[in-house]
Amino acid sequence: MLNLEVAICEWDQGYVHKLASYLLTYNIHHFSVHVLSTESNLLKFLKNNPIDILLISEKLYIKMTKKPLIEVTILLVDHLISTSLLQMPKINKYQQGHLIVDEIVAYYTSLCSKELVSATANTTTELICVYSPIGGSGKTTISLALANTLALQGYKTLFLSLEEIPSYSKMLEMNFSSSMSDLLYHISKRTENLLMKLEGIKKTDRITGMSYIPPPIYKEDMIGVAEEDWIYLMDYLLNAKEYQYIIIDFTSEYSKRNDLLMEKCHKKLIITNYNFASNEKLEALFKRGGRIEFNDENIIMVRNAAKPIKEVEMNKQEDKLVVCEIPYIEKLLVQKDDRITIDLDNGFGEGIRKLGKVISMDG
Repeated sequence: MLNLEVAICEWDQGYVHKLASYLLTYNIHHFSVHVLSTESNLLKFLKNNPIDILLISEKLYIKMTKKPLIEVTILLVDHLISTSLLQMPKINKYQQGHLIVDEIVAYYTSLCSKELVSATANTTTELICVYSPIGGSGKTTISLALANTLALQGYKTLFLSLEEIPSYSKMLEMNFSSSMSDLLYHISKRTENLLMKLEGIKKTDRITGMSYIPPPIYKEDMIGVAEEDWIYLMDYLLNAKEYQYIIIDFTSEYSKRNDLLMEKCHKKLIITNYNFASNEKLEALFKRGGRIEFNDENIIMVRNAAKPIKEVEMNKQEDKLVVCEIPYIEKLLVQKDDRITIDLDNGFGEGIRKLGKVISMDG
């Protein structure tokens, strides 16, 4: 969460007070807002009051004889901007409030030179691996549902997907200016104050409070990432202690990258289904070795009926490990406005909440 001192300088006082009221009640970041209407009032205020961001009307800014030297100055525009100001940060005044906030945060985190320090540095971060060698196991749906559930329970939670081609895009608010591609760029460059950049890239679900990194623009942005860069990202997130839980949706292949990242995870959720093919793949997985071993105390086996059950034949060893059973729900995904949501008011939701309790009780 960012704590920002914001000054708004705009002639249209009706607009200013609506924007100020929205910022003051915004619950993802904390804004202290100061409203000013003239150049003289603004300059007088800035003499004794340091601010992080100046939001100022383009028309008022053009007429100012003495431009304020604020590191993050953003123009509020309502039409085509003057050619002399094309290089300045600008926000369309008349759009939804959360979109204005997203743009403010994106500009601030990219332009500000200040070091961002985690506000939750005394917490412990746990990396939770969600993995399955089985395609169509419901792994991503369970990952997202678990992250949302933990966030609803008051835990600061980040959802992070390692998929090159995301299968979850329509389950998230997808209006974003930065993505996993930008985060991976900063990782590769070892950008200073990565936490500030992460704050500008991540999005937060306005209903559950879950944070997430929007998917990459191109799949190649994920494929070309060096293994040491992934390790650097995980170590950074652990040391930053910004989140209590980071739910990582792994890809299904058993690669060296996955193997190395699983070693970093505190718990490994292994998703299986109710059929012979799933059973055989899991047996092969345990026999393969690597970071997933049958007697690993950090393994949490989840049996998910991603399709109607036609055959039930699980081996006895695996059956002993099963912590959570999730039933098949015919209409689990529900279309709401421009996105798809996961219906948690059913047996699936009960299973996810049980899983959340297992994770938080162990943590």
